Order: sequence, then structure tokens, then C-alpha cells
Amino acid sequence: MLLLQETSSQHRVLPVWVGVAEANAIELERQHVTAPRPPTHQLICQVIGSLGRRLDHVCISEVRDRVFYAQLVFDGETAVSARPSDAVAVALHLGVPIHAADEVLDQAALADVEVIDTSPAGDGGDVPSAGSPVDENAELERLRRFLDKATPDDFETS
Repeated sequence: MLLLQETSSQHRVLPVWVGVAEANAIELERQHVTAPRPPTHQLICQVIGSLGRRLDHVCISEVRDRVFYAQLVFDGETAVSARPSDAVAVALHLGVPIHAADEVLDQAALADVEVIDTSPAGDGGDVPSAGSPVDENAELERLRRFLDKATPDDFETS
């Protein structure tokens, strides 16, 4: 599961189900791990650069029947449809912002969620936004237990 935290106003969390391979690509990109051969999202980034285009941002643009849709938004406002997992991996690789439409956040985001920053050391620390230290391993184990039993219905907001 990909958890995207809103950085402005309400700090809601948008949970997006992704496949194992897609989650792995996102995590490798988040940790700046270089693979011996470029994965698909890096190939897409090479094509974008070779065509002389610049990706401005990605946007989680819609949710229909509990399925999320995204767009790669280029210079000149050209938009290309993409799976959210691919869009996020591309955004991380190119260092561009990840946006979510207000309608998507209103419909699918979770409010009042305490997010614990588990970034690698040097990327912002490991202290939750509330300012009190937590046992990161215990919190990760608690999340794993929850996700082992979770279904998409557990994240319904309506």
C-alpha cells in the first residue's frame, strides 16, 4: 500500500493499493537504489528526456469504483494517463511534485492519521510530526499486522 500524505492544510493520508512489483520500484526509487538495468519507470524517464520534454508534476487525478487514476503532466500542460504507482515512481526518479486532486482527497483520503516518518537517516529523521519519539520497529510491526488483515473496504471513507 502506498500512503501519500497531504502537505498542506489538513494533512490527510491517501491510501492507494499497488502491486508488489510497483511497490518495490517505488521503494527502490525512494531509497535512491540503482538497479543494474533500468526498470520501466526509468526507461519512461529516459524517453521523456530524449524527446526534449520536461515533466512538471504528476497528479492522482480521479478515483472511480475504488480505482485510482493518475496523469503525468508535462511542460505546456500536456497530460498523459498513467497508473498511480508508475506516476509516483517516475516523479520520485525525476524529483517532481506529486499532487492529488481535491476531489480525490475529499473522496478517498483519511483524516486525523498520525504519520510516522520512516525516512532513512538524513532524509528528515525518524520522529513523528507530533514531536514525541516512538519505537519505530513496534510501529512498523503494528502496521504490518494491520495490513496483513486489511482489505480495500477498511479504507472506505464514505
